[in-house]
Amino acid sequence: MKIYKILLLCFIPFILTACKSDRVNIADHISPLIIEYHQNKDVSTKLLSRTEKKLFEEFIESQKITNKIINISEAVGFSQESYEAGENTNGIYKEGEDYFIKYTDLTWESIDDDYKCPIVLNHMGTLIFRSQFPVLYDETKDNINYRYRFYKKNIYDDHLDYYYKSIGNDSGLIIRYHNNSKGKVQSISLIYQELFFYSDNTNQDKHNESGITKLIVIGLVILFVVGLVVLIFIRVNH
Repeated sequence: MKIYKILLLCFIPFILTACKSDRVNIADHISPLIIEYHQNKDVSTKLLSRTEKKLFEEFIESQKITNKIINISEAVGFSQESYEAGENTNGIYKEGEDYFIKYTDLTWESIDDDYKCPIVLNHMGTLIFRSQFPVLYDETKDNINYRYRFYKKNIYDDHLDYYYKSIGNDSGLIIRYHNNSKGKVQSISLIYQELFFYSDNTNQDKHNESGITKLIVIGLVILFVVGLVVLIFIRVNH
């Protein structure tokens, strides 16, 4: 039994590392499909795992105009110097620490080749533009500004950010994967940047978690083979 305990102790760090890398693998698999969905809603999900497919389908459902919700705290910037005497924009509500508003509660006004909508939150005001909050596929399918190339990803404890640059103009897109309390991917949101900006995560692990996965698999195989050889050796000599 001693040999089994030794093997179990050897496996534990690999198992923990594998769990840590799982969220990156999920994001790596789903992100290209989200980018493709901007122009093609018939993307193939056959290579996704059951968990990945469920996350992707829930995300697509959340992006429909009747379900679309904007996280104001996450996606809308306010000038600290701005002041509005009026109340919060009608429809704004709070969940946890963030403020949200339903897309259907926004009133858009035509301006040049875009649409604008004023937002007031806690006496701070700003204008948001519909080009920064497009309805996925419906408003992106024929617009080259919503075609992207991958730039980089940042790994944080509570979320992952995948950065993309537009090939049509100077805008950008962040695909954000939110984690639950167990460190698993819980939901996905999109943050469209008027001007592409990449914020480097200096606190993240410098090792790419996806790359580590291959080493984990190799390590597990080696441990299994070594354990098997040891067991055979013990049985032969007893």
